[in-house]
Amino acid sequence: MRASLFAVVVFTPFVWGQDLPKVEGTKGYVFRPPVGQGPSEYIQMSRPGEYKVRPGDVIEIDYRFAQANPNPAEVAKKVSAQVTKGGAVTESDAGVRVVDDGATAMGKLVFAFEAKAAGKDTVTVVIDGKKYEYKFEVLNGGKK
Repeated sequence: MRASLFAVVVFTPFVWGQDLPKVEGTKGYVFRPPVGQGPSEYIQMSRPGEYKVRPGDVIEIDYRFAQANPNPAEVAKKVSAQVTKGGAVTESDAGVRVVDDGATAMGKLVFAFEAKAAGKDTVTVVIDGKKYEYKFEVLNGGKK
């Protein structure tokens, strides 16, 4: 029973086009693009690409690095983010944060944005001068 419950909780949100459950007391959804291999074997990051979100969604783009990386020069030194001015997506007041979950040997940076209104915008995350683009379409009516 545990394995099947885990599969439902962890994997169901990644089924595109499926309505997620509405839970009373919540403010909406957090959308995190799938994580893949980064520029080295010790780095993982949200995969650049095109994504659909709902108005009100919080968007989190992850950059993960091994804290015991044998090449510390690979760990990000300077980061920034820009959003096109379409008005669909804006930078969140949370900005870019370092996450310490206390449970893994991975450090994490999270770039936070908010889906505001129907339309399209491009988020560009810059890590040590290298640009990664994420294109978001905020759907009118809130369905993926």
